Amino acid sequence: MRFDGLNKNEDFARRDFENRNFAIRLYYLTSVCSEDDIFDKLITPFYQTDTSDDFARYLQSFPDWSRPSGEAEATERMLDGYVLILLNGTMLSVCMKSFQSRTVSESTEENILQGPKDSLNENIKISINMIRSRYKSESLRMESHLAGSKSKIKLMLLFDEQLTDNGTLAELKDRLAKVQADLVQSAGQLQKCLIHNRFNLFPLFMTTERPDRVVKTFRKARSSS
Repeated sequence: MRFDGLNKNEDFARRDFENRNFAIRLYYLTSVCSEDDIFDKLITPFYQTDTSDDFARYLQSFPDWSRPSGEAEATERMLDGYVLILLNGTMLSVCMKSFQSRTVSESTEENILQGPKDSLNENIKISINMIRSRYKSESLRMESHLAGSKSKIKLMLLFDEQLTDNGTLAELKDRLAKVQADLVQSAGQLQKCLIHNRFNLFPLFMTTERPDRVVKTFRKARSSS
């Protein structure tokens, strides 16, 4: 399995491990899986197991284990927080989903009468986790960029490859590459750097801290960063 739809993203991981008797390959998305659980429940037991049959039986002791029937089902599993384990030519999956609710706060900038009240924050991994959990699409793309010649703050550009206009996306990437500011420390400041004409009749950007609103923009063929 090649996972061409997912392996273009920064959060796609493929890791190979080998002990004295057999080898495994893991596939997973770092934004939705707990890497601490992967280390404790998969990697450590792997090095403590003598045979591949014993390790297969160990994996099948997980209550939510499964054997994906093809790449499409395997991709759906990964998007839902499962780790795929390639063992002796057979693919198995176990759930290692990361739950970030304890570190998520309510939205303070936008009034919410209905729907979820959690909000994005400065931690990119947590924010991507919240978006991934709401938008489980193979066509979701993520590209990292740096803004500010001195601050070099990391940005993540998110878009649905099947829905976003290529010309608009290319223009946005070009503007991100040409940001001249030394320090970029807020979304509002970045927005000002990206707008060439400060006097526009209609708004060109929407700023939000709500993951549910971000997901809605994907369906309207917009990009988020």
